[in-house]
Amino acid sequence: MILMGEKIKNLRKSQHYSLRELAARLDISKSTLAAYENDSRTPSYEVLARIARMFHVTTDYLILGEEAFPSVSVAGLSQEQIHYVAELIGGLQTSNLVKELVQKETTAAQLYRRSEEIFGKTHPDAEETMKKLIDLSKRPK
Repeated sequence: MILMGEKIKNLRKSQHYSLRELAARLDISKSTLAAYENDSRTPSYEVLARIARMFHVTTDYLILGEEAFPSVSVAGLSQEQIHYVAELIGGLQTSNLVKELVQKETTAAQLYRRSEEIFGKTHPDAEETMKKLIDLSKRPK
């Protein structure tokens, strides 16, 4: 398992920041950033959030090692615009799930598992979407 400091260092290097440049962008000292990267200090929640936003990763990725899903900043958008962005993402995810279903011989159980990976177990439309996809998959090709 990769420690948080190594993740921060890898993210910094992937964006070609020097220690000094990233420290300045995070509004911390170079020695503090070096201590984070060496895992001799842990960033505060505030700094951790800044790091996550800067590199478009989740704090879960930095802390727990969860897969690095890119995050999308909705700063400056209205609630209506945020809703549209969420709807667009959901539509694209559904479209990809349908493509996966059509291209592969997928069982209902596999489809439910895949849907949970994409949408989460509590997504309000997931159950209805899954029923429709399974019905579509049962039709002759």
